[in-house]
Amino acid sequence: MRDSIKEAVRQRDQEQCVNCCVTSDNADLEVHHIVARSRGGRDYIPNLALLWVDCHRAQHSGGTAPTGTL
Repeated sequence: MRDSIKEAVRQRDQEQCVNCCVTSDNADLEVHHIVARSRGGRDYIPNLALLWVDCHRAQHSGGTAPTGTL
């Protein structure tokens, strides 16, 4: 994924996790594909969301994210 796309997602999501609202000042954030690439999801902004690493891990493991909903 291009850095410019990652930066656009970070700006759109205001440098905070869309699930639990933790900010980049307090935690590592990652860009998540809403529709997985393995299922045909693409690297375009509407298919991407910024998640805290723990929320991202929970999303992929089928577990419960720490707070909020995604």
